[in-house]
Amino acid sequence: MHGVFLVGFENSIKLGLLSAIIPGVLGVFLAYAIQTSNSNILRRLCATASGVLANFSGINLTFIFIATLGSTGVLTYWLQDVGIKLTSIGFNLYTFSGVLVVHMYFQLPLMVLVITPALGGLRASEDCVRGAVRGHLESSSRGGDGSRGGSLWSALPSAQR
Repeated sequence: MHGVFLVGFENSIKLGLLSAIIPGVLGVFLAYAIQTSNSNILRRLCATASGVLANFSGINLTFIFIATLGSTGVLTYWLQDVGIKLTSIGFNLYTFSGVLVVHMYFQLPLMVLVITPALGGLRASEDCVRGAVRGHLESSSRGGDGSRGGSLWSALPSAQR
């Protein structure tokens, strides 16, 4: 393979790697922030928005980005009226960075949807282990050997053994 085909293959691999790694890392931090938040409204709002945005892909997503950030897009013209030219800061929707932005827009909410429940499961497991350790320490402090109801194994729910 050589020439244009090799360049296309290399660009596809770079796009795939970057559009998986960047939203993956950002998605973990965003999901952690959502999961550790005390606001139920924030959690529900982010879950709903992530669900909608993750299912908004394909031709519809492409059209919205072209109509918004394309060379004749609405946001492009609004920013030009304010004095900001996207092309002068190096952004063009029809280049590698523009395609990467569109891919990340789709994949970041998808990562939030996937990672948030996993973090919730880790939090529940952490609480279970804390309770088991606390029970074991309380049993040991009363002079027991930890084998009668205070062991870590007996404190775990049967589903987690």
